Amino acid sequence: PALMELSLRNVLPQYLITILQNLVCPRLKRLSISFDLKPDVPSWSPPVHTAFLQFIANCSESLEELVFDVSPDAVPDIHAFLPSLPNLTSLAWPQLTIASSQQLTFRFSHDGRLVSGACPLLQRFTMLPEHRPRRRISPALLPNPLPNMLVALINQAGNTHLPQPDYDVSLWRRILDMIVSRLKLPSNAVDYQNRPMQRLQTAHLYTEGDDQWISHNNKKEFKRIRALKNKGYDVSILG
Repeated sequence: PALMELSLRNVLPQYLITILQNLVCPRLKRLSISFDLKPDVPSWSPPVHTAFLQFIANCSESLEELVFDVSPDAVPDIHAFLPSLPNLTSLAWPQLTIASSQQLTFRFSHDGRLVSGACPLLQRFTMLPEHRPRRRISPALLPNPLPNMLVALINQAGNTHLPQPDYDVSLWRRILDMIVSRLKLPSNAVDYQNRPMQRLQTAHLYTEGDDQWISHNNKKEFKRIRALKNKGYDVSILG
């Protein structure tokens, strides 16, 4: 019960479930769960997640730092437990989705009271690299017809990086909206417990793939990041 820090890395699912079901840590402050990037080996599953939710319920009030480096597609609404962590100050999270971005986005009433947004005390946020990198596609696998110029460029390069079919061009806008909502608080902002709020101090957004591909598809968001950095905010995107 006195354990305050726990790190679990590359634990096989059956052992991880046993650990999470039997370990009770009501004073836990720092938790790290991570797996090496192996696209063909599932790092998380519904049974593991169920055991994790049982475990996290016992330390939700005490937890201050969380590294959750698992596949975000493993279970639906994998982010749903975040509102149960009111005192979290540092979060390292897998690739955000629109749903998880919205859940972390602050919204305030006209008098500065926090209306929605998980983890109100968060000071440091890191978006970890994707567990499912963009596929490298050869010209033979591309749908036809394609513009001649694009075909020529692809043939010249041999192959190219293209987004996954489910890639949403608005995702990075939602991610930046979330970051901005935590950087620019109302001057009289208070959280759900009527405590004065502090803005997010650092936001590091990691993504796989080359920076040119990212900037080409998200030019407006790159401009927003540069503008925030120019104003002195510690926001960065790293490939």
